Amino acid sequence: MTSRLKTVLAVGVMMGLGPIGANAALIEVWQSDGNVLSLADADTLIGSGAADYSSDYSGPIDYDDLGDGTRGMSNLNLPWPGNVNSNFAARVTGSLDLDAAATWNLFVNHDDGVRITVNGVVIAFSDAILDNINTGALVDLHAGSNLVEIVFFEHLGGASLELWAGVLEQEELIGLRTVPEPTSLALLGLGLVGLGMRRRMKA
Repeated sequence: MTSRLKTVLAVGVMMGLGPIGANAALIEVWQSDGNVLSLADADTLIGSGAADYSSDYSGPIDYDDLGDGTRGMSNLNLPWPGNVNSNFAARVTGSLDLDAAATWNLFVNHDDGVRITVNGVVIAFSDAILDNINTGALVDLHAGSNLVEIVFFEHLGGASLELWAGVLEQEELIGLRTVPEPTSLALLGLGLVGLGMRRRMKA
């Protein structure tokens, strides 16, 4: 292994980028002392400051507080971070990595409201207090990393959120890959530039 490749790998480990393709999502939850009745309320709560609870999770996205008799399409039913169960907003961020461009059916089974954004474009939303329904759309995904953000709000009752994706009628419950912080990517880029300049100087 060349010394340059060793240095690049070391930078990746220091930045905490992890193995390419590893599944993980950042789950953030903001608890409210009042009512959360809409996506606008959720956005206000999310913009109010740091999340009350946050965690990285590697695996399928399927959260439920089991607060009532309704359930999603899966029985995984992970507890929400902090075991929140009423009047909260949540944000799930990560990337969906593909080897080749494809059109996928991407949807969320949810209770209550949700908004799905892919590569900076809102592809679907449901701004209502309701029992479990599916909200999503067919979306053109490119090869490589596709950035996904899900904003969710819960007002009393059950609080389920499941992420499904795949080709039509072959969807699966999925997870996302952690997206490195912009500062980490910038530092990694600067490190690679520095390596290139050092190599030129030696030449």
